[in-house]
Amino acid sequence: MIAASYVDIEKTCVEWLKAGPVGAITQSIFQSMPGSSPVPSVIGSRVGGGPMRGYDIPTDRARMSFSCWQTSRTGAYTLSAALVTEVENLAQSGGYVAPTGLLYVGEVINWIWMPDLASNTPRYVVDALMVAVAV
Repeated sequence: MIAASYVDIEKTCVEWLKAGPVGAITQSIFQSMPGSSPVPSVIGSRVGGGPMRGYDIPTDRARMSFSCWQTSRTGAYTLSAALVTEVENLAQSGGYVAPTGLLYVGEVINWIWMPDLASNTPRYVVDALMVAVAV
């Protein structure tokens, strides 16, 4: 039996966001916050999900959490709203083709104002279910 090869969905989400309208607002899109803590930025990380069974192609449904950082609440909202639009329009746009797979469906499941109290930095958090298949 050959082990299934799944898409690195975190990396693919970062590439996808950089290539679209969110990337036009900020190219600071990472899988984790770098030491310099740039603002504005989007941090996308997997917080759950797993393989979908019963498909011929390795299919992954991941719960992704995106933190949208900005210098003001209005700016953080604008950045998160662009991200929400991209997630919700992913299927209608034909998906995002990466070298390792296709990111083809997204569904926002949570969108909340969550400023970082320790650094006093405005932030919205968007959680989404993202589906990708290997190619």
